[in-house]
Amino acid sequence: MKKAIWIAVACVMAFSLIFASCGGDEDSEDEGGKEVESQYRDPEEPKYGGTYYELTMGDPQGFDPREIMNLMCPTIWITHDELLTGDWMKGPAGTGETDWALGFLGQISLLTGKLVDSWELPDNETIVYHLMKGVHFSYDPNNANEAAKLVNGREMTAEDVAWSAKTEWEAEGSNFQVFFKPEQWLTEFNVIDKYTVEFKTPPTAQGTNLLESGERLSIFAPEVTEKWGDQNAIERSVGIGAWILKDHVPGSTITYTRNPNYHAFDPAHPENQLPYLDTYKQMIIPDASTQMASFRTGKIDMRSGITWEDFDILIEQAPDLVYVDSFGWGYVPCGRMDKDLPFNDLRVRQAMNMAVNQQELVDDYYQGNAQLMGWPFLDIPAHKPFYTPLEDMPKICQEIYGYHPDKARQLLADAGYPDGFKTTIACVQAHTDMLAIIKEYLIEVGIDMELQVLEGSVFNGVNRGRTHDEMIYKETKMASMPWHMFEVRDDNADGVAFYEHPKTRAVYDLIGLNLGKNDDVWISALKDIVPFMIEEAWGIYLPVPKTYTVWWPWMQNFRGEISIGNFTPATHTRYIWIDEEMKAAMGY
Repeated sequence: MKKAIWIAVACVMAFSLIFASCGGDEDSEDEGGKEVESQYRDPEEPKYGGTYYELTMGDPQGFDPREIMNLMCPTIWITHDELLTGDWMKGPAGTGETDWALGFLGQISLLTGKLVDSWELPDNETIVYHLMKGVHFSYDPNNANEAAKLVNGREMTAEDVAWSAKTEWEAEGSNFQVFFKPEQWLTEFNVIDKYTVEFKTPPTAQGTNLLESGERLSIFAPEVTEKWGDQNAIERSVGIGAWILKDHVPGSTITYTRNPNYHAFDPAHPENQLPYLDTYKQMIIPDASTQMASFRTGKIDMRSGITWEDFDILIEQAPDLVYVDSFGWGYVPCGRMDKDLPFNDLRVRQAMNMAVNQQELVDDYYQGNAQLMGWPFLDIPAHKPFYTPLEDMPKICQEIYGYHPDKARQLLADAGYPDGFKTTIACVQAHTDMLAIIKEYLIEVGIDMELQVLEGSVFNGVNRGRTHDEMIYKETKMASMPWHMFEVRDDNADGVAFYEHPKTRAVYDLIGLNLGKNDDVWISALKDIVPFMIEEAWGIYLPVPKTYTVWWPWMQNFRGEISIGNFTPATHTRYIWIDEEMKAAMGY
């Protein structure tokens, strides 16, 4: 049966690739681009103006993180700056200390001020930010909504920062409340002077709160809320970022225009005010095939997360494309441990891993384009401080990533399930191919896993609310945000297995005490606990496939920096420029 599934999946892939390679005359356009290559301006030369087109999966659900958690308000990451950011010059544009593909991974040495000159931790319960002077709220007289007219481009002060932090931290259902226990929350928000703000924090959460208040807190103008009650509408959007939200056509586009009032300059070209672009347009395209067609025809300038199958076709059709390779999100099927279910037994969890032939998945399903050990860290340069090769880990870890169906059956019998058991797993349609294969592996040891295929928005609600009946198929986040240890904490929305253990909690608390101060200490502790976390088998660990970030050559001053800092996905738009002449010469 499993062989039949392999064949079926392979056929689907093959037909997809054949279909993708048909139609269109992009090849002639690529050749045209090559003919005029010598006429292009130097790609290293900064260029002002132009429009950048980017893909987004759906509409924003709100614009005010006090009304709906900031994960549902993606425009604020673009229009409202945070206090800290990743240091652009420590990436490929400068020293190369990071590639900015996965963020800063908790390493404070890679951060710099975005709205602050400096920060300090004078004791273990205090965070102090010293704000930049002369930073103003966005204002363009030719593109000013009612909120922007009210704020009138005034200077940002410590009052704005303290108000933004206090009101979001205290908002029911906010990002901070959902992901952290009350005993981890900031407790005081004090204005010391016009340009100095002080936060008080529990000692065990100081490092975490430094990064949360520094890199996840967007700064708002209080007077907008005072006048209209909230800022949860496009006409009440006014921030301090590089971009001004101009228009939102539901299901179609989100358009931003350059903030002429922006305070930042290009560190590589200090005389140049940022951003370089005139317009930044997000195209709302949820359908995968339409996404690929839009990129292939030059309607989208850059795409990240392109699969290895699609990449091969793209490069064949458009050899002028520029790219870097990386690895995608890891996904893990896991069962919840807060109910009276088999997953509470470690032997069951280990058995489910040993029942799956992960090397076969690497070799056959991914045709070698994947890493076997997909959680929590990968064999990539960015993960070097955290990574231990599987062959250097204890035998049990190697068995969990191996294929041992006989031992899996014995473990199930020892746990009281000699005949296996039935379970269900919540998922979306896009993941059914992989889960159908996992289902066949599990049935061979007596576990009957029924797929509950949900519509995307329904699944998102189940995922965020952790309301799945038994199992769920979910992406993991430890690879990009290791200090949060999301998957092994039961007190956050990403802990969908409801796993908790004193050993992992102790490391998490140690991280909170040292994050932002002693990187070597917390990174070493996290690296040391990895074998134990693997042994605990909170889910079925699966290989992680190779992916690519690909862009057209007219998108310049970009080297794949898609995550500069901590969860600030649009930061690269401050620095890039578009060569519109090249784009036109290439026929787009």
